[in-house]
Amino acid sequence: MKRREFLSLSLMSVMALQVPRVSGDILAQDIKNQPLDIKRLLSFLDSLQVESLVTEGQWDLGQIFSHTAQSIEFSIDGYPQHKSDFFKQTIGALAFQGFALWGKMTHGLAEDIPGAKNILASQDPYQGLARLKKSLIRFDQFQGSLQPHFAYGQLSKQEYALAHVLHLNNHFEEVRLVQTA
Repeated sequence: MKRREFLSLSLMSVMALQVPRVSGDILAQDIKNQPLDIKRLLSFLDSLQVESLVTEGQWDLGQIFSHTAQSIEFSIDGYPQHKSDFFKQTIGALAFQGFALWGKMTHGLAEDIPGAKNILASQDPYQGLARLKKSLIRFDQFQGSLQPHFAYGQLSKQEYALAHVLHLNNHFEEVRLVQTA
């Protein structure tokens, strides 16, 4: 077993991978409450009342859902543009390991995936959410070799699952639940 695989598996077995959750009036305040399970994540997404959600960032809900779905799709189909191999083997690998240890990802929340089709403003949030669910189901059922991440390089399915959850949760930091009457 390669050192990186050993470290990743060790981290995975020690860390409780999490899914976003509603906490008070803040959506996905942290990810430290439930173990990762695609079915649980899908159940969480099914429970969202889209009409009660607002975003505080540059992207609307449809853009967030479509962008995170796009990232999951690219893990199976391949990213259109990559950082250099040197970057992926050094800075990218270190960044992913740091995010895994920290249990949190940070990145530009209004940045498209390099080389990807831009996610247009005013995406229908219900269509974006449906796309996100479909991509998660596809990822969960996928049995083939996953494609290298454009910045992190080659990831196992467990590492990709973590990356996808951290990515989604990072975007959910800008999503709030509006209390209605």
